[in-house]
Amino acid sequence: MKNRLYCADQDFSGLRTDITVLAVYLPGDCEPAAIRDQIQLAKRHGISGFAVLYDPSAGERPERTLDALAAMDFSFMAVCVYDCRTAPEQLIAGLAGAMKSGGYLRIDGKPVIGVDNPEDMEKTGPVFETWRKEARDRGLGEILIWACAPGAGTSSGQNAAEDQTPEGSKPDAYYEFPPRGKDYAASCATRDGGTAHDYGSLIEGARWFSDSGKIPVYRGSMLAWDDFKVRGQRYDCWIGFSPERFYLWNRINIRFLREHNRPQDRILFVNAWNDREHGTALKPDREYGYACLNALSRAVFDLPCEDAPEENSLYYLGAGSLRMRDDQAWHRELDKTPLIAVHAHVFYPELTEETLGFVSNIPFPFDLCITTDTAEKKEEILRYLARLDTSSVPARVNVSVQPNKGRDIAPFLSAMRGVFSRYRYICHIHTKKSAHLDCGNAWRRYLLRNLLGSETLVREILYMFEQEPALGLVFPQNLDLVRPGVGWLKNRKPAKALMRRMGFPGRLPRKNTTFPAGDMFWMRTDAVRQMFTGGPSLDEFPEERGQLDGTIMHAIERIWCSLARANGYTYRNTRYLADNRPLDILRM
Repeated sequence: MKNRLYCADQDFSGLRTDITVLAVYLPGDCEPAAIRDQIQLAKRHGISGFAVLYDPSAGERPERTLDALAAMDFSFMAVCVYDCRTAPEQLIAGLAGAMKSGGYLRIDGKPVIGVDNPEDMEKTGPVFETWRKEARDRGLGEILIWACAPGAGTSSGQNAAEDQTPEGSKPDAYYEFPPRGKDYAASCATRDGGTAHDYGSLIEGARWFSDSGKIPVYRGSMLAWDDFKVRGQRYDCWIGFSPERFYLWNRINIRFLREHNRPQDRILFVNAWNDREHGTALKPDREYGYACLNALSRAVFDLPCEDAPEENSLYYLGAGSLRMRDDQAWHRELDKTPLIAVHAHVFYPELTEETLGFVSNIPFPFDLCITTDTAEKKEEILRYLARLDTSSVPARVNVSVQPNKGRDIAPFLSAMRGVFSRYRYICHIHTKKSAHLDCGNAWRRYLLRNLLGSETLVREILYMFEQEPALGLVFPQNLDLVRPGVGWLKNRKPAKALMRRMGFPGRLPRKNTTFPAGDMFWMRTDAVRQMFTGGPSLDEFPEERGQLDGTIMHAIERIWCSLARANGYTYRNTRYLADNRPLDILRM
């Protein structure tokens, strides 16, 4: 649902920023009047220039567009699509006129050329050297070559690209050009042969980006993306886009640029200004109006996103991070004795290291209860624990074997039933794979990162619990790719019977879209105590047959929030972001 405040054009021309925004521009209408109008709109919104996609095989349009921009008061650069049929020196010859103009992008006095597809070059060294020599011969002096490598934008991909490229063949910098290089995002196949990707994963990836390479990377973002019109049934699309998420992604990128780049090098690429074929355009359209353009401007000028005002919106950034740092007494009780328990059902022992890596981010004493389903798996887990340096993890650990019934839920209830009252808070996690989904592994990591992703995050969650006695549950916002399965499905009737059994015979809502899908969460034990005192016993859970819906486990997963509300408690969702504060909280 679009915020009406975004639909109208907003003028940001009186503001100043240290961020240079380059919007990717696809050559099209080259009439000077049309380009001049677009430049004025871009300027009002803090866009510094256009990165023009220069494809020699596209006829005269790219050169005409560059020539038109060269005659105007606006910065621009060429992002070249390499074509082996075009001699390298001819490309510089075609760009030389535009590169000599006063508006062409220069860093330290050197004009910049981007190359979109360096992987299509048999050897980058000879091509880059020819470009440099031709530029010198034509009076352009030394040039800078920036490359979009398939792995640019992830530290591992960046390092791999640098390690595999010999000296002399490396570009002067990499730049992000999403959706390229975003293979880490959660994805799944669609029924009609395409691939759907989770837009929220892009924000997650930007948050975890680390600049560990020797060659700098200029950050980039994109809007929605759908190439069905271009590729037909083998299309890719990104779901879960919103102007607000676009704002958040750019805020993360801007923070990175300020921390790592000189003021003159704080360049942010945005894909794109006018790419209608892929459904991604900052230029106002019928669907979003000025929403995307205004969201970008608010990010660039350090303004709050109007989709997220402080108090009266879905999004409430940082429930208490700043106060948490000033208040040294809030965790005094948590420091003294284990008031925290973690239950981890480890069905897949090969994921023990990953799971305990997240658990080790808890900075307070806690008890760790691990369940699994066979003695052999227990021995494997114990062998790993024996190798683990537990000196930094203030935990008492117990590993037990439970029957392979009830997925993670039956072992959770069975193991904690007699001891839950010892603890104020419990974190429940498991080695989820969801093999029936293409995004199963990505979903597990997403849930774990949003519950135990860092010591700061865990402190933030526990601070909320300590400061808000009515807070009963904290769990991650549902991943967009799994939202089609978020609802009652076949589970409303058994859920209602469970609630009645636990002493709450009231009606359940007809729609149920808010629950910890994936069944991982932090809880205040008092908020859901009836699940341990009056919930189903182990015998009531069915034998494991790979059921996808309609079991007592699916019903329990869907009523955690209903049970907390019935006891007078509220709940929150988390989404881990790196803007001004470590946690994005959704008020429900």
